[in-house]
Amino acid sequence: MEKAKFCRLAVKETGRLLAKVRKVAHLTQEEVAKELGFAEKSGKVFISRLENGKLPNPSLKLVLDYLNVCKVPWDDFFDKLQQLISKHYQDELMSKISPQSHHQKIARDVSKYLHSMETKFSQKKQIKPLEPEKIEKTAIRFGMHRSIIESIEAEIHKLLCARGDVPFILFPFYKDFCRESYRAIRKTVKQMQSREDYGKKLASSLTNNKPSKTQTQTSVPSVNFVVNDKLNPIIEKWSSKGLRKDILEQIKLILYQHFNLLTDADK
Repeated sequence: MEKAKFCRLAVKETGRLLAKVRKVAHLTQEEVAKELGFAEKSGKVFISRLENGKLPNPSLKLVLDYLNVCKVPWDDFFDKLQQLISKHYQDELMSKISPQSHHQKIARDVSKYLHSMETKFSQKKQIKPLEPEKIEKTAIRFGMHRSIIESIEAEIHKLLCARGDVPFILFPFYKDFCRESYRAIRKTVKQMQSREDYGKKLASSLTNNKPSKTQTQTSVPSVNFVVNDKLNPIIEKWSSKGLRKDILEQIKLILYQHFNLLTDADK
């Protein structure tokens, strides 16, 4: 979240929470203004602007004095304020992941992921904490992949139900195979893309240096070939645990479809 946007959100939520605190204390805006030492008319306008988030950058002293008038503990107020801002932050992350991915499970996982990152850096003081922008990008990527896996698992669930010959108790194991295979494909595709980028740079460099025929005749294995090579041991492992190989192959094709790896033969 951008710094300016965060400041606007903090001011708005602070004012909204102050108004709620005042109403719980059964005080009017005029009464709070009077206790804070403001004139009756101008004081009410000032408090109204503060509570509506229209007062730019209210001072900490002003907020603390306001809380004292309402007889509210500072720590309780700022704990609630932090929770509200965190919720807005997570909602914004979820909206960037996908407009339709406001799924409670994914939102909860993103929240846990952010908390784990904060805990990791707070415990290891020698590690420089990540910049907020970096944390946000990382959380968005995490949420996007969680959203993709959710949709893939939904397809697999439909597949297993449609077959009618798979015991329900084995559904989680087929989904575990899906997650392991997904991670393997994602890692392999990423590595292959890096090699491809390097190959293009190398080819460009060799072209400029007029290489010999033996230098230019290099072959790079296809992504499908490498992915198959990575997935075969995983399929064999889960097959040896009692899962049906034909179903594992069907799940593999679903994963290939999501990674755009299907060949004409697969289709």
